[in-house]
Amino acid sequence: MTDRYLPAVPREFALLEREPLAVGLRRLTVEQFDRLLVGLGDGVDLDWFVHETRKATKRVRAVLRLVRSEIGERAYAAENAILRDAARLLAPMRDDRVLALSVEGLRGRYRSALNPAAFGELERRLTERALDRREQVVRSGALDQVAMVLRSARVRYAAWPVPGDPTVGLYGRKPVKDRFSSIADGLDATYRRGRHEMKAALAHGVPEEVHAWRKRVKYLRHQTEALVPLFPDVLAGSVTALEHLGELLGSDHDLAVLIDEVERSPHLCPDPFERSLLIALARHRRRELLDASAVIGRRIYAEPPKQFVARLSEYWDVSHSADTPPRGLW
Repeated sequence: MTDRYLPAVPREFALLEREPLAVGLRRLTVEQFDRLLVGLGDGVDLDWFVHETRKATKRVRAVLRLVRSEIGERAYAAENAILRDAARLLAPMRDDRVLALSVEGLRGRYRSALNPAAFGELERRLTERALDRREQVVRSGALDQVAMVLRSARVRYAAWPVPGDPTVGLYGRKPVKDRFSSIADGLDATYRRGRHEMKAALAHGVPEEVHAWRKRVKYLRHQTEALVPLFPDVLAGSVTALEHLGELLGSDHDLAVLIDEVERSPHLCPDPFERSLLIALARHRRRELLDASAVIGRRIYAEPPKQFVARLSEYWDVSHSADTPPRGLW
């Protein structure tokens, strides 16, 4: 029988139905590292590798936050810092390219009111700088450093204990317990902090506060994505909404960085009129993006944190109940 309750998004990063937490989270994290390591080699696509490394490290860091209370603060802090610092090594390869794309996006959005050549010199200079920084990163050996971090992390995460492992109990090694309380604190912290930072971001529109909110949105998205099997018909939609919100906030962040870069380095856009026009359009677009983010964000964070966690706890209980048939039999 065809399952009519199909998820709205692919389960690329999700637990399997009734999969024990320790088993599922180990599988998900190891898969992230495997995908990156398979793509490494002499013919590696650097743009792909940078993008996928940033995405993979965010997903694994979201998992770490999810089980932070289970694995302990020391282990969490160490693993989080290792993955964060590895991703930062590759950041210069992305930053200027993203700024050039932001300029291109502004020109396309407001093309009916602009000279076709508007901001062309700025885009050219940013693109050239991006290529220069790309070469600097390659020459610095950052790719080899990141590859080493990924290989080492893959070994550590593959050794996360699961029930039945012979190492369980040795040196204090215990698997993450297969119960909702193992992830309840992590969900509460991610949701609560995101809700708080949303209020600050929407109240002031300060780029740093908006960026802080964006990071919490991404963590909540990946945590929700992993838990989609608890109630696919609802949580898959939540993942889609969080992804959309993250894209809006990401575009806002890129424009905020562009404004700051042009104001600090006016030689990038030497014509004062063109520079003023660019900044005005970027600020106008930021306002549009924040307005759209407010609509989605207030819906996503409509519940108080305790209510949000309680709702997912109910999903967990129903999905793990012996009275609940496998979804394929519905």
